[in-house]
Amino acid sequence: MSYAARHTVGPSLPSETPGRDLRDKLRLRLGLLLGQDRALMTMYLDSGHSFRQLARLTGSSPTTVARRIRKIARRLADETYPLCLRSKSEFTILELHIVRDHFVRGLTCGQISKSRNLSYYRVRATILKAKQHKKHQISKIKNQNCGIAARQR
Repeated sequence: MSYAARHTVGPSLPSETPGRDLRDKLRLRLGLLLGQDRALMTMYLDSGHSFRQLARLTGSSPTTVARRIRKIARRLADETYPLCLRSKSEFTILELHIVRDHFVRGLTCGQISKSRNLSYYRVRATILKAKQHKKHQISKIKNQNCGIAARQR
């Protein structure tokens, strides 16, 4: 038996690994990003560039690039916007745009209110509505999973 075969850790199929699932999720959501964030994540996910290589290309430090990628990945992995999209009837188009701007693109309430010519209160209320919706949907999913587990016993 080869050294690699004896020292392989984890599942044999790459699609079964949690990191692989996260990368796929991030790739699917890349279209939600704009400009530099999209370009940086595309280079990181698709081209396989290291933080050092990306730092050279962008003219920043590897630490800055790593932080930015981690921050963007965290925003893309957040389920708030997809959960709100699944419940389109509960949100107006404008509210969905506000939720996307905040949770996916990382804009602050002030930036959103200025760019969309809305009151800060309206933006903040929409973000709170989205957070409550996410909390409600997650608890609903957990309750369904508990019911399934109880029935299987």
